[in-house]
Amino acid sequence: MKNRIPPFLFLATSFLAVGVAAWCPPSPAAAQSADASSAQADSSLCALSSEALGHASEVRELKALSSVPCVVEDKVAVTRFIQDTIREDLPPEKLAMEELAYRAVGLLPDSFDYQHGLVGFLVSQIGGYYNPKKKLFVMAGWLPASVQEGVAVHELTHALQDQHYNLSSIINAKNATTDSGLAASALIEGDASAVMFDYQRRAQGQAVLQSARSIETMLLLQVVGIGLGSEVPESLKSLLVFPYTSGLRFVHEMLKEGGYKLVHQAYSRVPSTTREILHPEQYLKRSFSPQIPANSELRGGLEGVAPEYTDVLGEFGISVLFRGALTTRDRGVSAAVGWVGDKLGVFPVRDGVRTVSWLTRWESEGDATEFASLYRQFLEGVYSVRTRTGAVALSTTRSATVTQTGREVSIVVQERGA
Repeated sequence: MKNRIPPFLFLATSFLAVGVAAWCPPSPAAAQSADASSAQADSSLCALSSEALGHASEVRELKALSSVPCVVEDKVAVTRFIQDTIREDLPPEKLAMEELAYRAVGLLPDSFDYQHGLVGFLVSQIGGYYNPKKKLFVMAGWLPASVQEGVAVHELTHALQDQHYNLSSIINAKNATTDSGLAASALIEGDASAVMFDYQRRAQGQAVLQSARSIETMLLLQVVGIGLGSEVPESLKSLLVFPYTSGLRFVHEMLKEGGYKLVHQAYSRVPSTTREILHPEQYLKRSFSPQIPANSELRGGLEGVAPEYTDVLGEFGISVLFRGALTTRDRGVSAAVGWVGDKLGVFPVRDGVRTVSWLTRWESEGDATEFASLYRQFLEGVYSVRTRTGAVALSTTRSATVTQTGREVSIVVQERGA
């Protein structure tokens, strides 16, 4: 693809600022109080941000190369920013392709409105953000003052990252896939989360993360209250919080191995797959190289025809896909281990039929067999059908074929009336 567009999901993770135990919504009384005082407190909040930049700089051992302008905005302005960013960075036709691909393989249920559902979810969870295009820190004026400092330290760590590493070059819009985008975001967000927690621990006289045996409590704080009452599918919620949870685990391993100096070095070799994030020892030992299929290897009777859209789901994307069916939701992590590569392609409509082809590649034939078997069970759970050799009718318009050849599993989904 000459102009690879970043997945919408990849853009979404940059808006979701979780952590600080702030994401359980405040009580109505507290929210009203915060709203009433926010206009008067804008200047003091932004004064807080300059202090937070200094705190982040000290913990992260990175000098601030410049000050970071601060503004306080309400939910209307933040919603507008998210919508504008989507319009600028993700053309509608590409968003439609991504949604189509996710639905075809089962990562996204047919009943969920992808764009509107995710935008609403992001606005409900956002706690401030750093804008790398404008080099600006935006504070969420509706958040209680008690959590603003932690959010500021997290987001201004992103400003330090941008000043030293150029976030736009790391978040490569032309080459990002679901897998590579989540991996890069995991380094960035895990780093910022670690700095936030280290600042808080220092202030409370506790040992730094580098010496902590377990960070499970901090991981719970990262996701507490996320998506309560939301209609966003569990698979997508998991993908959205991955950079913060698995990212923090990854950075914690970096810290234990070599402190923030090693985290600093990771920006010269940014993880390219979620497998490296999930298994940091493989990243540290440089023992894994992905084997991503070429577009020409995609199957489905369209040989010689180039796909209109391609993506890579990766180990984590595959693991959460199985959460869409009760019969497979607890076995996805095991089934995704052994992933070495995949390619998901959406082909042009031909004779009223849209073909989506997904080729996965595994370390062993046993790994491929485990994935193929669980995926068939997943289809049976979602569509209430019995899978068999050859094409299986999933609905009146959709069919799927699952074929294993050695270490590879090919899944071809066809949609009639597309």
